[in-house]
Amino acid sequence: MARHFKNIQDLTNDPFADVSEQIKDIEPLCFDKGEDNTFIACFRRYLLSCGETLPYWLLMAISGAAFRLQIHYAGWRLVSLDAACGQNLLPNLYDLLGHELSERWICANRERNEAAKFEILDHLREGRPVIGLGLDGYARYGLVTGIRPGGILIAQDYSLSFYPHPVSEEMVWCYFLGSKKESKKLPDEKELFIAGFRQALKMAKLERVHGYYLGQTAYDYWYATLVNPMHHDPMNQDWRAQERNEGNYQLLKDLMHSRFQAARFCREAAIAFPECETFALACAGCYDGIVEEIKPFFDRRIVRPASHINIGRPWTLRERRQQAKALRRVADIEMRLMPLLEATLNTLQG
Repeated sequence: MARHFKNIQDLTNDPFADVSEQIKDIEPLCFDKGEDNTFIACFRRYLLSCGETLPYWLLMAISGAAFRLQIHYAGWRLVSLDAACGQNLLPNLYDLLGHELSERWICANRERNEAAKFEILDHLREGRPVIGLGLDGYARYGLVTGIRPGGILIAQDYSLSFYPHPVSEEMVWCYFLGSKKESKKLPDEKELFIAGFRQALKMAKLERVHGYYLGQTAYDYWYATLVNPMHHDPMNQDWRAQERNEGNYQLLKDLMHSRFQAARFCREAAIAFPECETFALACAGCYDGIVEEIKPFFDRRIVRPASHINIGRPWTLRERRQQAKALRRVADIEMRLMPLLEATLNTLQG
């Protein structure tokens, strides 16, 4: 008796059956190597494929990532760190540098994912990697750098920094397709530094966007929830408590990393434009002060990942209050920065 097999893919009609493209020599994506903002790190590599070399610290500044602090109103949620959430940093960054952004929201939908592959293939054939969110199943960014026969997308991301691997297609949130606008040139150095200081002031003045607290409002909210013992039980094992524990750790880590990049940006401005050296170095000193306030919490393991909070080493209310007091001091530094940033920007603009 003949057998009848159903739902077997007809490879003769598979448009990707014989397709094979791979972009080589992409720099590895690694945490704790100075590029912890996963979107900005990917974007820098995308720009390199377009023949444009801009340093990570400059991209952090002109995007606003070096200066943004935002916290979701429902708690210390990890989505607060996403470059495309809340105060979305992507559209302005692409437009400033003369690139066009096209988003393809997949949200684990198979049909959308298959449709996006045709556009991804075009980018790969032109030597441009595609930035993706959730390529490794985590809420962070990576790069699609290749496609293999059968339409298997290949990713390079923070999970396996030195080893390209198949995309977790059932977990992908979005692909970000970029292309250079022929009619727009890359801004000159001074324009980029002016854009960075404008972003610094903008992020400092924002209070709330799309359900996220920003700037001083975010500091106030963070402080209030840290000192409130009713906010949540850090020893609870449910996912909400675990997310908040991890969220606090990642928020503080991101704040230290971003302000470190902000200090670098200000020092570079002082070197490039001596006329603003006094104000720019004063700004850098303030951002250095923020880093110095936060660093001991990691060195002494006062703030820890959710996986390191347990009965043997609980996250105590005393430790939370220590962090809250430090954030008050950090918020005060951010307030003192405002006139210095304005003076630097005004000097650059002439």
